[in-house]
Amino acid sequence: MVYESSWVLVQCFLIRNFLHNKWFLDFIQNNYVGIYVLKHSYETAYKVIDKGLLEILFVNSFSHNAANLGRMIAIKQTGSLYVFISLIIISAIYIISLIIFLT
Repeated sequence: MVYESSWVLVQCFLIRNFLHNKWFLDFIQNNYVGIYVLKHSYETAYKVIDKGLLEILFVNSFSHNAANLGRMIAIKQTGSLYVFISLIIISAIYIISLIIFLT
């Protein structure tokens, strides 16, 4: 039984050495399969997710929300003192909630 398992290991080792040294499978794997996988992961993960999705969801939406908030404040301003105080309180609550949410 011990001899049988060692014979199998020797055969596997010989097949591996033949394939590895003779046909340069590591060269084929690195230059064709590996480069394709790396290029595909760069296209998918970096370009689509990092540059596209994150900018659309966070950067553009944040600036869009800030512009809308500015327009709403400009519409609501009448020049009265209670309007200024309420806008300051609402702005403080908004800023504090952003700080709490982002940390």
